[in-house]
Amino acid sequence: MTSSTRSGATPSASRRTEGDRDQARHFEERSHFGFISPSLAVLFLLASFGYAILLSLLALLLDELGLHRYRRLGDLAAVAAAAVVENLGYRQLTAWWRLQGWWASLRNGTPVWGEMTRSGFAGTTPLDHGSHATVPGTTPGAARPGARLPAAAPEERGPRH
Repeated sequence: MTSSTRSGATPSASRRTEGDRDQARHFEERSHFGFISPSLAVLFLLASFGYAILLSLLALLLDELGLHRYRRLGDLAAVAAAAVVENLGYRQLTAWWRLQGWWASLRNGTPVWGEMTRSGFAGTTPLDHGSHATVPGTTPGAARPGARLPAAAPEERGPRH
């Protein structure tokens, strides 16, 4: 009886065979740093993009069913296309910018925004010009329900009793 048998371990468990080493080597070659295989990583990436696009489109659907913001089907299709494209690069770009800002704030702690010259509005545009979303039952230019109206001048109020 060998010492490995007395301790409770079997002889095959105490030493690795050549086949076990080949299998471990094969797994390490096919995995990324020994953690996950590239095909699984690509599948996870596709699933995450698909889920983000699905959530954006479902939010657009709920918005459209509840508020009917878009008058033409082409407008709705353009917003749906933007919801898809936004998830395929723009969100990752904004995450990168946020990461850069976070790292810069950790290094020096002073935010630098740069020069921002305000120019104002060139002219006024009507609220309802065909592409702006309006709430059904309201007219452009009318006061919103619950909005405060400007106070009348004292002479317009009438005599005080």
